Amino acid sequence: MDETTRQYLDSLLAIALPNGKAFVRREDIPLANRLISLGVAYNRIEHADCSGNCWIYLKKSARYL
Repeated sequence: MDETTRQYLDSLLAIALPNGKAFVRREDIPLANRLISLGVAYNRIEHADCSGNCWIYLKKSARYL
């Protein structure tokens, strides 16, 4: 995991709800997809609004990386 991805994961973990749900802005979706491909987030993205923002679900194991 590169430094940018690590910083993004740390920022999402800081704001994530207790169930692992984290808000992702439209411009950060490529980073969110990288987290999914690395296996630290579930492979589903839920759209939050019409502007392209979304929610992702982080796995509990992401907190221990």
